[in-house]
Amino acid sequence: MSNLNKQKGVKALPTKFVHLAEWDRELYEEAQPLIELYFFKQYEEKANDYVARTGVSPELFAVQRPELKEQIRKLALQFCKETNATTTYNLNEALSKLRNELEEGLVAGDRMTELVDRVQSVFTNASDDRAELIAQSEASRSHHEAQLQAARDSGVVSGTKLLPSTDACELCVSLAEEEVALGDIYYTDDKAPEAYQTKNAPPIHPGCQCALEEVLIDTKEGE
Repeated sequence: MSNLNKQKGVKALPTKFVHLAEWDRELYEEAQPLIELYFFKQYEEKANDYVARTGVSPELFAVQRPELKEQIRKLALQFCKETNATTTYNLNEALSKLRNELEEGLVAGDRMTELVDRVQSVFTNASDDRAELIAQSEASRSHHEAQLQAARDSGVVSGTKLLPSTDACELCVSLAEEEVALGDIYYTDDKAPEAYQTKNAPPIHPGCQCALEEVLIDTKEGE
């Protein structure tokens, strides 16, 4: 914004932004305690649900297992790395759009205050939209990872089924037709960031609002 006011127009803009990977560790240190708190909350809720529904001993979940901490660490690192990588891409995409906006403004003879408004509109929208998408997707991911861990620890779950949301896409609707063994995957997305290509639970895609249902061993054998 300062360069824009000083130099005016497209020449004031950088060609690209520095990659945010330099901030992975800082973001991890800030985000990990919150992710841990949310993960354990979801895990405890699912553990209590299994105890109530199946009558298994609460002692199954009484001891905090080392793999829970490791699972949280992986979730937090994946979140930070992929968020920074994707945000860098989105910011550079916004920068490209901004250059076009400024070129149009200069051709149209916009005043500097109007050009500044264009800058703010591009980055405000990019920031707000991205933040909302991250929040939705990561809350879903943390919830379902905790659900899967609790299912594994319970010893009474044989598999899962995808429960599509009311506005589910065609992909999620098709995946909901099959039962997947506990630990298996629903879908592999080669176009997604590497850490999120294998889908063993929602979110199947960014913004996915689908849920997961466990198939209990006793229920399955009695059918």
